[in-house]
Amino acid sequence: MIFDLDIAKFGKFPLGLALATSVLVGVSAVSYFILVALLGFTVELLVFSNIVFAVAGLTMLFIKGLRGSLIVYALYFVVVLALVEEVLLNSALAWYGLALAFLGFALLPLLGIVLAGKDEKVRVVFEVCGLLFATRIVFSPFPIELLASSAFLPAIYTLIMSGIIAYVWFRRVPLGKIGLSRGLFKLRFQVLAGLSVGAILGLIEYFILRPMPIEVGSSVFSNVLYLVVTMMVFVGLTEELLFRGLLQSYMGDLMPKWQAVHLTSLVFGLFHIGWLNPLEVVFAYSAGAVFGYLLIKTGGLTTPVVAHGFGNIVLYMIAQWL
Repeated sequence: MIFDLDIAKFGKFPLGLALATSVLVGVSAVSYFILVALLGFTVELLVFSNIVFAVAGLTMLFIKGLRGSLIVYALYFVVVLALVEEVLLNSALAWYGLALAFLGFALLPLLGIVLAGKDEKVRVVFEVCGLLFATRIVFSPFPIELLASSAFLPAIYTLIMSGIIAYVWFRRVPLGKIGLSRGLFKLRFQVLAGLSVGAILGLIEYFILRPMPIEVGSSVFSNVLYLVVTMMVFVGLTEELLFRGLLQSYMGDLMPKWQAVHLTSLVFGLFHIGWLNPLEVVFAYSAGAVFGYLLIKTGGLTTPVVAHGFGNIVLYMIAQWL
């Protein structure tokens, strides 16, 4: 066996995931409030809170038995690289962060080739990790004035989705394998479940972020239409296809399901460091765990995509109304 695991002792999906999520969220939240009391709302708070989050997440995997393989340690490296890259990218040392993003994009697929041997699934996991870091690179060519434009998110996510489609075509990835299927339940049930979960997540996230509203026109209709199309089609579909469809699904072939969801969600959370709010990183991890659970439970991406997209819609609709 590649991994030293004792499934009977540590629990199967979804109990293992529920335990991992509860402990990590609890540890991260307590450490955050302790650090706030000690450091105040400073840069040091952002750095140390995210370090605690990443270390606690990896420690749980180690304690739970996911150890003893070069592949596993390489996946630990991916998490650490994501932490350092995102911290630097969102600081005055952004160029160093961008350099690390290029390193991840170039190095991880090569690492996958070295570690894979005859196992194509290992290669796919590390290639997808490389794609994750490529998503950070696509931000750099855009002129600064575009950042405030309504075209920014659609433009960025169109590029990312194009890369995903090209990769899926090149690797001949089965669409059913990455959740592009009808799923195990009726479509209306999957959509309603996604809307319900998304509404709850969007409400919670608003009180964490309290973001500025996104306004692209003077009418309510134009703003709502923009949010629906951008958050559901561009953001929700693209991120779920990349994180849950590709990364989680193939990680699930290398380790127990709950660990694949946990590890994928850990990286997903770290990729939200750009909000400069450690609680948002913890929330994104939790939301990622929910989306990962929904993918496994429903057998398709419909519910997680709807939940992800609608959660963002609710988040910004509340911001617009309040």
